[in-house]
Amino acid sequence: MIRTAATAVLVLSLLAAPAFTQGVTASVRDARVTAKDKASVQAASKFYQAVFGAKEIVVIDRATLYESILGFGPTVEAARASPAARIVIMTSAEPISATIPHLVMTVSDMDAAFKLVAPNGGRVISGPTRTPELPQVTGMINDPAGNRVELVQVDAPK
Repeated sequence: MIRTAATAVLVLSLLAAPAFTQGVTASVRDARVTAKDKASVQAASKFYQAVFGAKEIVVIDRATLYESILGFGPTVEAARASPAARIVIMTSAEPISATIPHLVMTVSDMDAAFKLVAPNGGRVISGPTRTPELPQVTGMINDPAGNRVELVQVDAPK
């Protein structure tokens, strides 16, 4: 498992929504996850594109750093212009750890998302599981670089 480099990301449907605290407006800008090498970054990037429809909007390729920056929108141009949070996958020499930080993403169809995980290099960890206290179904997967991703499908209002 590869250690994530940032705290968990808020549910994607809320990422562009501002949060208010003591008169300060804030929103999540990016979520950073790590991979051990360039090939792992590329595999994880392709995974997020295939499973979640992300668009690769920037690639940084330096001797000491490789990053794939992903955004969301119907086209690459729209994803670049979107104020919604991005996923940044970057190489890291930090030790591997299975700690709690992970991405949290909403999905419109949990079953469809789970069917796309393994064929695109990911791994199902658990779920889908109904959360009795909340109107939602959750599941946990790993992207190809080993980063944990929690999927949430919120029930339609009744």
